[in-house]
Amino acid sequence: MRATIRGGSVHPTASPAPGAGSEGDQHGVRGSTAPLARELGRYMVAGGLASLVDVGLLWVLTHGMGVYYLHAAALAFGGGLLISYPLSIGWVFQQRTWQNPWVEVGLFTLIGGLGLLWCGVCMWLLTEYAHLHYLCSKMVSALVVFGWNFVAKKGMVFHR
Repeated sequence: MRATIRGGSVHPTASPAPGAGSEGDQHGVRGSTAPLARELGRYMVAGGLASLVDVGLLWVLTHGMGVYYLHAAALAFGGGLLISYPLSIGWVFQQRTWQNPWVEVGLFTLIGGLGLLWCGVCMWLLTEYAHLHYLCSKMVSALVVFGWNFVAKKGMVFHR
């Protein structure tokens, strides 16, 4: 509550609700920033779960089944994508741009495919030339791909 002084006496007046009539809320954050931060936070959780599946499958395929690490990485990436998509459409992103689900899935897959290409190149360079273990290479490449995926998905698939 605020107080206004009129005619020598104090009269209480209601304070506006946070963000009402101004560009920011009580923390000085613009209205569009909070949903973006929430989506980024949720994307980190969803991406973490997808990464667990991805790295777990990579390890099982490479270590347990003897599959070449780049082939295993591609298969494992697909497993992570199968986790990431339903979480993205159901929980992470608040706005869905495309009414046609086939267009949405196609763009999501295209972005994921480009991420897979980046992942494979990073893993190959780090494993073959920097002599890192393939799992360490995967972790580094996952950070690169995480940034690309969020920006591309937010910009091309889930925006208004």
